[in-house]
Amino acid sequence: MTGTILYDMKKGTPAYQEQEDGSAKPTIIPYEKPMPEIDINTILVPAKKMLPNWYKKLDKGEHFEYDQTLTVKTCTSFITLFQNSYCFVTPIDFKINVERLGWDVEYDKKDYHAQYINFTSHTNSKMKEAIEMGGMQENQLGPYWDKNYINIKMETAINIKSKKGRVDFVMMDAFWWIPDSPLQAMQGVLPVLDNYDTSLNINLWIRKDKTKTVTIKKGTPLGVLYSPTGKVEFEKTKIDSVLTKIGMYPVEARKCPYAYTLKDESNR
Repeated sequence: MTGTILYDMKKGTPAYQEQEDGSAKPTIIPYEKPMPEIDINTILVPAKKMLPNWYKKLDKGEHFEYDQTLTVKTCTSFITLFQNSYCFVTPIDFKINVERLGWDVEYDKKDYHAQYINFTSHTNSKMKEAIEMGGMQENQLGPYWDKNYINIKMETAINIKSKKGRVDFVMMDAFWWIPDSPLQAMQGVLPVLDNYDTSLNINLWIRKDKTKTVTIKKGTPLGVLYSPTGKVEFEKTKIDSVLTKIGMYPVEARKCPYAYTLKDESNR
């Protein structure tokens, strides 16, 4: 065990209010009504509990003529990946539509799980917003990034933090489950800290020059969160949300010691 992740439903929308001196004060804008309580395992499923079908059917070597030839079922790379990873699965059915001016997502707003799901983007406006505003939003990846890639972010109303120390997850694409998927998970590292909470989200890519419509079924893995230091535990508890100043989360991450270096998670 290399760490415990605490989780709770958000109480409101994180925001930064401009002050008289021009600074931005972190604040939480309360929701009109509480979010429904859910188990984090509705979204994060241990990879070993939903192994890819092709891998489950595979044996260790009986497929080959020569006894000395073994399949990837004996490869430590695959074994470790599936043991220490969590599939980020969609809790709802949804359809993505991509157009020249932007994107849109269709899903049943009456679905119980839709209450805590939202879709945004760091690169492109929703089609309706682009038309109403008469232009596009700023691309946070800057002017040199391939503009055919549209980012679509699935946000959940779940906050997470570490019980003690820092626990890292490496976000990867769900290639071993759906190698030809037009949706790709944005690769990166998610540091989970013990003094600041963060949202449980996933950023996806879709190419507007190759795909116009994608339908995704509930339970489909959208990406994979790999824990480099081994298995983690998830614990439901009350989290009083604490926001860093704008752009300061990476600074706080560098200060936080890793959980696996600490002997006791009860206090830091």
